[in-house]
Amino acid sequence: MRFYKTFLIVLSISLLFIIQGCSESSPVDEKTLVKVYAEMIIMQDSSKLNDIEIQKKVLTEFNISTSDYEKSVNFLKEKPERWQNFYDSVIVYLQKLEPLPKTSDEKVLPKRPLSPEKKIL
Repeated sequence: MRFYKTFLIVLSISLLFIIQGCSESSPVDEKTLVKVYAEMIIMQDSSKLNDIEIQKKVLTEFNISTSDYEKSVNFLKEKPERWQNFYDSVIVYLQKLEPLPKTSDEKVLPKRPLSPEKKIL
């Protein structure tokens, strides 16, 4: 009888670990992660900070720990299709942030020749 109780306890604990392992997910939701990743890309292009400083600054803005960020990125990278979908979402998000083209009602200076002697045909 004692063996039976021990077996049930070990089986229960094992099942809990298996179930917990199967329900693995990203600690940071994907929409937030898209914004974080996009912000890091923007700062890399526009800031003089190094990558580590940029990461710290952006993660602080979004109130995300470095370990949660790394776990989320690693979760996405486990499956190439998951990573590709995420990266596509980042691209779409960045495209939405691009400034809109100038409207026709904005005044534009006429084109001038480089030198006063040359005329535009």
